[in-house]
Parts: sequence; structure tokens; C-alpha cells
Amino acid sequence: MKGFKLTINDHTISGGVEQGTVFLLVTQVRDEIQIDFLGSDDVTNQIYKWTDGYPVKPGDKLQIHFTTIESRSKPVAISEKPPLEDHRLEEYLQLKQRLYEKGLI
Repeated sequence: MKGFKLTINDHTISGGVEQGTVFLLVTQVRDEIQIDFLGSDDVTNQIYKWTDGYPVKPGDKLQIHFTTIESRSKPVAISEKPPLEDHRLEEYLQLKQRLYEKGLI
């Protein structure tokens, strides 16, 4: 699968999903900066969290590589994706049909 290798100083974390979204979030809370690395996999219907507010400070070396991932790092947490609300799914399917009928997809 395609994914990312995130290296913070000498610590490397690999993460990716078969189909879905991968997030690398940088957050500043007061004077502390944290990195969150997570993915939402549409195939397994799971959310993987590889870091949970990993702290970084000025002078830390960060590298991000987009690459083929042979195996993911062990997540600190895995949770199930919440189901789509029925009306949202119905609305999505109706809109998708309208776009299809107009030849836009």
C-alpha cells in the first residue's frame, strides 16, 4: 500500500491505508507543538492512530516520505469508524445519481 514514513529525529513511524485518508496534523497548544499521525481506512472501516500528540520542539528534525509501505507501525489506538447516518447516505446516493444522469461522473 502507499503511505508515509514519518521520522522525528531518530524515531520512524510508517502508516498508510488501503483506501481512505491519512492525516499528519501539527497542533500548537500554548507553547507546545504536537504531531498526530492517523488514518481512516474505508476498506477495514477502522481509524488507525500512530501517534497521540507526539511532542516536538525547535531543532527537532522531521522528515516525511511518501512511499510504498510494506508494513505499518503498530498503532497506539485502533477504533471503528462511526457509521454514516442513514439520511446522509441516502442524500449522497441521490446526488451521485443526479451527477451520473448529467454525465458528470
